[in-house]
Amino acid sequence: AEAPQLKAQVVPQPACHQLIMAATGLHVASGAVKVGDGAVGLGIGVAQGATTAGIGMGRGATACGLGIARACVVVPAAIFGLAGPNRASDSLWRADAAIAGAHDKSSTAMASANARACEKMTSARNRAGESMIGAISSLLSTAQQEGLYLRILFGADTAAVMLAAKSLITDFGGPLGSLPKLQVFRAVKAWSALQHASQASTVEASPGERPGLGDEARLPQDSERWMRFACAAFGGYRAGKLLDDKEAEAREKQRARQEAVMKRQHTQESALSSFAEAVAAEGAVALQTRQERRQAAKVEKQERQAVRASEKAERKATKAAEKAAWREEKAQKKLLAKRGSEIQDEDRALRAEVEAAMEVLGDPCMEGAEKPIDADLVVSCLADAFDGRSDFGLDHFYEAEAGFGSEMQQDGDKSSSSSSSDASSPSVCVIDKMARNEAKRVEKEAKRVEREEMNAARAKEKEALRAIQGQERQALAAAKARRRKALMDAKVQGREAFREALLECQSMGGLGKQALACAGIDPEGIDVLFFAEGRAPEPGEPHVPGQLVAVDHEKGCVVVALRGSSCLRDALLDLDCKPLPVTLGSQQGLAHGGMLQAATKLSEPLAVVVEEALGRLPEGSRRVLVVGHSLGAGVAALLTALWHEGGGRLSATEVRCLALACPQVLDANLSLAQSEHTTSLVVGDDCVPCLSLASCFDLRDALVSLADPASRGLDSSFEAARVLEAAQAGDDASLAEKYRTIRQLVGSAPDRLFPAGRIIKHHMGETPRYANHSVVDEMVVHVDMVAGHMPRRYLASVQEIEAAGRCSEPLWSDSSTALSSGLALATSALPSFSTEDIAAAVAATAAENSKL
Repeated sequence: AEAPQLKAQVVPQPACHQLIMAATGLHVASGAVKVGDGAVGLGIGVAQGATTAGIGMGRGATACGLGIARACVVVPAAIFGLAGPNRASDSLWRADAAIAGAHDKSSTAMASANARACEKMTSARNRAGESMIGAISSLLSTAQQEGLYLRILFGADTAAVMLAAKSLITDFGGPLGSLPKLQVFRAVKAWSALQHASQASTVEASPGERPGLGDEARLPQDSERWMRFACAAFGGYRAGKLLDDKEAEAREKQRARQEAVMKRQHTQESALSSFAEAVAAEGAVALQTRQERRQAAKVEKQERQAVRASEKAERKATKAAEKAAWREEKAQKKLLAKRGSEIQDEDRALRAEVEAAMEVLGDPCMEGAEKPIDADLVVSCLADAFDGRSDFGLDHFYEAEAGFGSEMQQDGDKSSSSSSSDASSPSVCVIDKMARNEAKRVEKEAKRVEREEMNAARAKEKEALRAIQGQERQALAAAKARRRKALMDAKVQGREAFREALLECQSMGGLGKQALACAGIDPEGIDVLFFAEGRAPEPGEPHVPGQLVAVDHEKGCVVVALRGSSCLRDALLDLDCKPLPVTLGSQQGLAHGGMLQAATKLSEPLAVVVEEALGRLPEGSRRVLVVGHSLGAGVAALLTALWHEGGGRLSATEVRCLALACPQVLDANLSLAQSEHTTSLVVGDDCVPCLSLASCFDLRDALVSLADPASRGLDSSFEAARVLEAAQAGDDASLAEKYRTIRQLVGSAPDRLFPAGRIIKHHMGETPRYANHSVVDEMVVHVDMVAGHMPRRYLASVQEIEAAGRCSEPLWSDSSTALSSGLALATSALPSFSTEDIAAAVAATAAENSKL
C-alpha cells in the first residue's frame, strides 16, 4: 500500500512458497518467544547477581567498620588489663562484646534479605518460563493441526496424501475405536471362521472345485524370468532379501570389483603387450642394423687386413727377390774375384815360366836379333802351344809381333784398366754398403708408414666401435625410458579402466545388472537403459515407484519392471486409494487414484526410454513386456492400459503386462477390457489383490456386526464369542448361514475395484485356474494373508507351475492363439455385483444409516 508503483510486480506465490513463508513465520514467532524467555532469564539473573553483590558489599562494609571498631576497643582493653583487673578494662571488653553481637545480627539480617530476594526472582523466572513454553507449545500445536510441517517436510501433495490417509484411517477406525481391543480381535477371528466355513460348505456342495474358479490356466512363457525382473526392480539388496539370499548384493559387489580388477590387469597387460611387440620390432630392426654395421666393419677390417697382407707379402717377395739378387750378385762377384785371382795366379806363373824360358833362350837384346821379343807374346805363343799348337816356334814371335801389335796394345789397355779396376775394388764395396743401408732405411720408413697406417686404421676402427657402442647405450637408455614410460602409461590406463569399471558398476546400468544378478538372472545379453529404485518427488508431483527398463536380447523384447511397495512413500501411494474417474479407449470407469497418477506421470518418460530401447532390437521387432509385483503390478497394469491408447509413442508396439499380486486398480468393466494384453496372477490367500477402499469398509462393517450385533439389527447369536463357540463345535452350516446374512449387509460398498486383465488363481500344490471377480471381491482373513504376498511365495508358485509345464502360453500375438476359457469365465461371472444391485445396496445402506 505504501508503494503503489510496485503493485504490478506482485504475483501470486506458489502454494509451496506460501507454506514455507508460513512455516518461517511460525519459526520466527517461536524464536521470538524463546528469545523473550532468554531475555527474562537474563534480566532476572542480572538482578539476582546485583542484589547478591550489593548485599555482599554491605555485609563486607559492615564487617570492616565493626572490625575497626573492635580493634580500637580491644587494644586499649588489653593494655589496661596488664595492670590487673580494673573498670576501664572491663568496660572496654563489654563494648567489644556488644560490637560482635551487632555484627552477627547485621549479617543474619542481610543474608535473610538476600535469600528472600533471590527466591522471589527465581519464582518470577519460573512463571515467565512456563508462560513462554506454553506459547511455544500452542504455536507447535497450531502448525501440527494445519499440517504445515508435513507440507514443508514431504511436499504439499505428499502431505495431502498423508492427511487424506489419516482421515481415511480415522473414518475406517471410527466405529471400531469405541470397542475394546479384545472384542475387535475376537470379531476378526470370528469373521475368519465364518469365511472359511462358507468356503468349506461351497466345497462340500461341489467337491474338488473352488468357488469362482474355472478351467485350467497356463501362464505366459518364461514367467519365472519375468518374476525375477519384477524382483530386480526392488534393487540388489532388497531383491536378495526378498528371495532369501541376503548375501547376494555383497557377492555381486565383490564380483563387480573383481571384474574391475581383472579389467585393470587386462588393460595393463594389453598395453605392455603392445609395447613389447613394438619394442621387439624396434629391437629386431636395431639388431639387424647393428649386425649389418658390425658385419660391414668386419668386412672392412678383413679387407684392410687382406690389403695389408698382400702388401706385406709383396714387400716380402720384393725383399726376397732383392736379397736373392744381392746374393747372386755377391756370388758372381765372389766367383769373378776368385776367377780373377786364379787368372792372376796363372798369369804370374806363366810369366815366371816365360821369364824362365827367356832366360833359357837368351837375352832378346843380344846382337843379331832384329828386335826384342815381347814377353806377353811369348806367353801367348806358349799358351797356344799349350793348347796343342806344337808347330809354334820362336820364329813366330817376330812374325806375330808385327801382326798383333795393335792387339797387344789393346790388351795392354785392358790390363791397365783391369789393374785400375782391381785397384778401385774397395770403393765399389763402400758403394754397395751404402746402397744396402739406403735400402734398409727405405724399408724401415715403409714399415713405419705401414705401422702408422695400421694404427690409424685401428684407431678409426675403435672410434667406429665406440660410436656404435655409444649408439647402443643410448638406444638401451631410450628403450629403458620408453619401458618405464610404458609401465607408467599401462598403470595409468589400468587405473582409468578400474575407475571406469567402478563407475560403470555404480552407474544406472551397472546397478541394474547387479539387481538382475541378485534376482537370479544372468545379466549377460541384457542392456539396462534405465534403473531407479525410487526418489523423492518434486514439489507438486506425485510419487512413483522404482523402474527398470532393459533390453532382453535373448528373448527379443524390452522389459519394463516396476517396483512394489518398499518405503513410506510407496505405502502412502497405496493408501491414496480413493477411486478417480478415467477413460480408457471408449470406456469410462474408475481407477485407483494414487496408482493412476503414478502411471500417468510415468507414461511419457518411460515411453521415451522404451522407444530408445526398441532401437536396439532387430528391425521390425517391437515387443514390450511390463511386469511388476504388488504396487508395481498395479501401476504396470494402468501403464499398459495407457500405452494401448491410440496416438501414443507406442501405438505400433505390441505391449503385454504380467501383473503379480496386482491390487484392485480398475472397476469391473475396465478390468475385463484389459484381458487381451494383461494377465494377473493371484497366489493362495494373498490379501493385496482383494484390497481396496470398498473391501476395507466391508471388512470394517463385518467386524462391527460381530463385535456389536445389535447396532446392525442382528441377534446375539452373531456375537463374536458365540460364533467362535460354534466354530469350535464344528457347526459349519450355521456359520455359513451367518456369513451370508452378514455379507448381505456389508458387501454393498460402492466404487468397487478389481485386479486388471484376466485373473489366474493358484494354490500351492494345485493346478492354476482362471478366476472371476468374485474370487477377489472380498478380503479373506487368513493367517497366511500377508506372508502369501511376499515375492518369494510368488516365485515358488511360478516355479511350481513351470515345473508342471504350464508356463507355455505364447506371450506375443504372432504365435499366440485366441484367449480361451479365462475370458469366457470372467465375462460370464461378471454380474456378481451389477450396477443395479450396487445402487440398491447403497440406497438400503443410506436408509439404514439414517434410521441409526
